[in-house]
Amino acid sequence: MAAHAKAVGADGALVVAPYYNRPSQAGMTAHFRAIADAVQLPVLLYNVPGRTGSDLANETVAALAGHPNIVGVKDATGDMGRIAWMRATLPEGFAYLSGDDSSWLGYAASGGHGVISVTSNVAPEAMVALHQALAAGDLATARSWQDRLIGLHRALFLDNSPSPTKYALSRLGLCGEEVRLPLAPTAEAVRPEIDRAMAAAGLT
Repeated sequence: MAAHAKAVGADGALVVAPYYNRPSQAGMTAHFRAIADAVQLPVLLYNVPGRTGSDLANETVAALAGHPNIVGVKDATGDMGRIAWMRATLPEGFAYLSGDDSSWLGYAASGGHGVISVTSNVAPEAMVALHQALAAGDLATARSWQDRLIGLHRALFLDNSPSPTKYALSRLGLCGEEVRLPLAPTAEAVRPEIDRAMAAAGLT
């Protein structure tokens, strides 16, 4: 699949930790190395144990970081201790990207380079402003933006993602709220909370 992605023009591959069979750390190391060996394409490791049931250990990331095609990690664990350990251990130039909007501010303050964000689909201008404040070292402004967005970060995960995001985007007139099976549109009980979070973020 990574070779096909390169052939059709992909600039890189975001490769999730294997799910369902819950492989060992040795198995995950071999898996990611096999992909990185198979194609000359930058590979970003994606650790999201809440979805996969497999946690890519810091030591495993460190073992993989020396591969020339493995360029960084998307960390969706929300664990601030991980990036501190990795930054102290891994080689210079390795990319640290948060995969969790709610903890991104802390992740960035700990040395993270950016975020692969759900909220940015709904509130791109605010998320860009937060990022710019962090890049400028203006933590007070970054906190102000985070305070404004924290309810939206939470609301977009009150139902199975990306259903809440599709609902929010439909409220903004940007797309319909349809999702593919086995997902279903956002539950009616959740919608008022998303509406309130959008209003608090200044979107409606």
